[in-house]
Amino acid sequence: MAATAPSQTLPTFVDKKVADVFAHWLASRKGRLVPRRDDINPGAIAACLPYVWIYRWRPARQSFQNVLAGEEINYAWTFSIRGKFIEELFGADAPTLCRRWLDLLHRPAIAYGRLAGQIRQGRYKRAERLNLPLVDNAGEPYGIFGITIYEFDRLHAEDTRIPPPLDVVVVPCEALPGA
Repeated sequence: MAATAPSQTLPTFVDKKVADVFAHWLASRKGRLVPRRDDINPGAIAACLPYVWIYRWRPARQSFQNVLAGEEINYAWTFSIRGKFIEELFGADAPTLCRRWLDLLHRPAIAYGRLAGQIRQGRYKRAERLNLPLVDNAGEPYGIFGITIYEFDRLHAEDTRIPPPLDVVVVPCEALPGA
């Protein structure tokens, strides 16, 4: 998994859909550091929905479970990930991912990266990903809301060489506009 670098600087998004989801998340905070899950309005980001996902924190299991995955996310995985826990999806990387997401929830902070790596059956991918914390109506950690834009290099689908992943930038919510 990619290294994480703390920052006070907002990332520069490549895809407009990532910027749109971030703008909606910021507006949904309504003066708080983190928006409530119920404040996310799917209609406000309709064009982005195929690319969004939510993993809910399940304290009893000490894990995150996917509760929402757009069509493009499921296409990238080659199957529906709804209902799956991160251990089922990320294998040996699940504990690291769980720690990172818990850190985002408890700081709170956002994480952004442009990633490169290998997906199932040797398919090569590049991705732009934004991870955003959510709380429930009582203000307790709900989970991670995100958007991932995948790009597949179909001409080289069998090429399994993996370039090194880019660093993930983590920005504390208190450093974001409107905090």
